[in-house]
Amino acid sequence: MTEQTKYSLQNFIVVLLNIRYAGSVFFEIATMPLTLVIIGISLCIINYRRIELWWSVAILIFTCLIFLSESRVIDAWGIILAMYCLKDYPLEKFAKMNLLLGCLTVFSAFILLKLGLIEERVLGKSFDVTYEARDLGFGNPNSLGKFIFFLIANIYILNWRQTAKMFFVCLVISYITFRYSGSRTYFLAGIAMALLMISRKIYWRKYWGKIWIIFLVGILIAFFRMVKIEDPILNILLSNRLAYSNWVLSSFSLKNYLTGYILMDNEIIDNAYISMLCIGGVLYMALFIYMFITAFIRNYNFERVYVPVTIAIILSGFMESGFVAFGSANVLLIWLILIKGLDGESINNNSCLQCGRLSRRLS
Repeated sequence: MTEQTKYSLQNFIVVLLNIRYAGSVFFEIATMPLTLVIIGISLCIINYRRIELWWSVAILIFTCLIFLSESRVIDAWGIILAMYCLKDYPLEKFAKMNLLLGCLTVFSAFILLKLGLIEERVLGKSFDVTYEARDLGFGNPNSLGKFIFFLIANIYILNWRQTAKMFFVCLVISYITFRYSGSRTYFLAGIAMALLMISRKIYWRKYWGKIWIIFLVGILIAFFRMVKIEDPILNILLSNRLAYSNWVLSSFSLKNYLTGYILMDNEIIDNAYISMLCIGGVLYMALFIYMFITAFIRNYNFERVYVPVTIAIILSGFMESGFVAFGSANVLLIWLILIKGLDGESINNNSCLQCGRLSRRLS
């Protein structure tokens, strides 16, 4: 396969992922046909002669799990394949396409609402808050909050050098989205992203990568401990997430930890890490943790630029499962940041200037 063909197919995957998401959200179109098309294209793009051994083993294991498990392991398989075939795709190009298609999706939602082709759900909120939560036709206020949060993340990828500007952009858009949708999780994630932008600019040291690893892994261990204890006060503050997570984990057998857990169609796990166990078992979670730890140790000069996005997404995962299932292209953002760090990517190789050079070379 020529470089030009590969680059065109990579662009096509990003477009298909956005079309797939919009179709499923607004018109409830079945996602499996497009999922299989995207996976098929990904399998065609991969250069099997140059693939690393451990990635070959990971892909092979999840391929086998599709036939051995009745869980949604195809979500994990799709993310791994799409991530791997896009690992040499410039991140800023990825962010630019996602931002353009994402804005088009939001604009389309407004048009479809005006035309009466989709409906907007309005939900009341608790905790003495009197505003209404709207979803703009996305089916759930948190889905809208997540979508806008990832748009902000894409804007940051393109403008990470302009810290002050991005700090205010992040806060303003997060607040407006919160007032409209009432999505507390992604409002807090947006605030975390903004604060991390400032901290990255003011004071940064190389050893902070190891501090982040200790901090986030510690929170993950503490969370599973809280799920086991199921503290009633924390359970109320977390909207009954601890009790539900405890119920799901208590239903796991040894096989479920290896192959995943079958959820009913109407069941949703509002936690990325328990969702990982349900989708692809401990192997899926272990892969993500390995990528995070190794990328932050091996190539922190690259990862530190995108720390505001990476850490904010990881923290949001304790309240929502926004990056573990095969959804929109935005789901791949954190995975691409980690795999590029894992492969020794540099900032210069990831710039839009590099995209231009590639385009000129292919033309």
